[in-house]
Amino acid sequence: MTEDASWVPPLRAGRKPAGQALFGWLEDSRAPRVCRIAGSSGSGRTHLLNWLATAAPPNNPRPSRRVHAYLNAAGHTARSAAWTLADRLRLAASTPARLAATLKYAPPRVLVIADLNRAAEPERLVTDLIALLLLVPDLRLAVECADGTPEAAALAALEPRAAVLDLDDPRWTDPDRFAAWCAKLPGSPPPAEQVHPGPGLAQLAARIPGGVPLDPATPLADRLDEAAAAWWHALPEDLRPTVRALAAVTRPALAEEWATLPGSGGPDAVRRAGDLLPPHPDGLSWRLHLDPLTRLATADAPVDHAALARDLAAALPAGPDGRPDPTGADPDRLGLLLRHAAAAGTAAGLLADPRLAAAADPLAVTAALHTTPAADTALADAWSTAGQALLALDEPGDRATVLHAWQHGTDPDRDRALAAALPARPRWYGLWRHRPQAGVVRGLTAGRGPYAGRVLVATDAGVQVLDAYTGQPAGPALRPLPVRPTALACGEDGAVLALGGDGTLTGLPSPAPSGAPRTATAVAGWAVQQAGGGLTALAAPMIDGNPLVVVGDGTGRITCFHTPGQPGVATDKPLHDGGVTAVAVAELGDVLMVVSGGRDGTMRLWKPGQDPLATPLTGRPSPVTAVAAGDTDHGPVYLTAWADGTVRLLRLTNGDTEETHLRLGSAVDAATIDPTGRIHLATLDAVHCIYLPPTP
Repeated sequence: MTEDASWVPPLRAGRKPAGQALFGWLEDSRAPRVCRIAGSSGSGRTHLLNWLATAAPPNNPRPSRRVHAYLNAAGHTARSAAWTLADRLRLAASTPARLAATLKYAPPRVLVIADLNRAAEPERLVTDLIALLLLVPDLRLAVECADGTPEAAALAALEPRAAVLDLDDPRWTDPDRFAAWCAKLPGSPPPAEQVHPGPGLAQLAARIPGGVPLDPATPLADRLDEAAAAWWHALPEDLRPTVRALAAVTRPALAEEWATLPGSGGPDAVRRAGDLLPPHPDGLSWRLHLDPLTRLATADAPVDHAALARDLAAALPAGPDGRPDPTGADPDRLGLLLRHAAAAGTAAGLLADPRLAAAADPLAVTAALHTTPAADTALADAWSTAGQALLALDEPGDRATVLHAWQHGTDPDRDRALAAALPARPRWYGLWRHRPQAGVVRGLTAGRGPYAGRVLVATDAGVQVLDAYTGQPAGPALRPLPVRPTALACGEDGAVLALGGDGTLTGLPSPAPSGAPRTATAVAGWAVQQAGGGLTALAAPMIDGNPLVVVGDGTGRITCFHTPGQPGVATDKPLHDGGVTAVAVAELGDVLMVVSGGRDGTMRLWKPGQDPLATPLTGRPSPVTAVAAGDTDHGPVYLTAWADGTVRLLRLTNGDTEETHLRLGSAVDAATIDPTGRIHLATLDAVHCIYLPPTP
């Protein structure tokens, strides 16, 4: 391995011509925007695209040789594929449409999608995701898809038309290098000319005792069928059930996992069968990756999904209610159970247990929810919104925490089940969640004055007034804001301030005007007047009983205003490389601290009147979408949220620093922290109230 981003790994089995052709497509701006990699099973389509993604990383010093996101589509739905691509592009997108919409405003991107034929619903992945992505100007796509399939037909119907690189074409495999590679295969390597240009065919033929004569003039797919039939005929009868057990697996399985599958025959049978099968490319795991072998293994005994689901469920320990207890079970094995149950039409009962949904392979849960109409609607709703976070989290307890935050309060039994699945000492947990009845969340701010103890939530239908502790409505909604706010604040008199995307200030008047000349509205108006437009961020806290307005602009500078008619206090230099995207202010003891986030992905601290801290407190390669700070009962807390959906919480306690990362599935666009430690987070879909428990 090397850290050099320009390093090109070797491409074995004589496939250098194919690699050069892909590089040529990648670097030619006049080439078709779509390149489809075709070829028969075992032709090395997936391997070639893996190689391309490795040889052309996003940080390659040659801008024309960059792949920005790679996806192996096996097992994916259109939605889970969108989540994974968004994650790898450092974006947050809960649907394919949101991903495509976000990419329209991003720099040109190159995406690679491998193993399309093994997606959960390949044709729908084309129509529901790829079709939308191709509406993005300048987006380029390399996709693996075999000929003669519904998904290939769906791709062919899209514009722009794809260039096709068919690996069954001998031109793309150097015969001499292929022969040298073939001669080193374990087993009995066949004559290279009989299996050229198919690496999968060569590996299988080398495992046939005595070999099998193949006619080089026969199409590669037909030669593969002949070799598969010969291999199956030579397979001992007692090992055929072992291979059939492997045919039921959709993901590569280690030998130990294979041996536990229903019908496998145990470790000895797996060892013997493994000696006869070509291994998975990683050399450690097994899967019937050649389609003819799968067809032969299941021809006389088709996969009985219902029976396999029953056997896999029976292997789980039973809980007090008699249902399978997924606690501590292997996520991949639970995922296999869900896949077979979904295929048998029996997944609804399993999905009714939120513990299993949290514990199982999240890709399998996504597919099962997609194909099971009778599945738990509350779970399906939460999963569809939080899915990007759920797919990215490795630990079942962390997934349970996210599901609990999205489903808390919908059903007492579900609440108890998810609470039991949380980590023993969760770093955070949800207290309540509010989803607007219509439209989406446009902004969030803590209420003051007549709205003390409330949070104000801007939606398309109006500004909702919610109890900060329960999330319940706490008064009639205010009328809609005249703009879509980029920042929202509440003055001490209850006036709502909204900063529009063009830098103009508007809002809603106080329900009980005080008549005082020095209000947040007056100070904010003065700040906008002094800035002359171009403001991109706004905060309006009360400090020592007086309003303070802090603004950020497109140059990266921060300015504080106290009094109308008086100049503000500004940073000497820009704090951010690019515009300020969020500001917040906190009184930490007797210290006034301004927190800012920027398009450069950094979060900075500044005490007005002093030089800013020399280095950012934190940063990521993604624009900051929200910041917050507050002095809580358990120490000061700083919050930073980024456009990729990541939220970082930093709590200072007795000189120690506690860091917590969380994700809700969408980007957090606004946040507040109250003295009790409650944290309110606004995403496009909902407002969450979460809590950081004190460290024991």
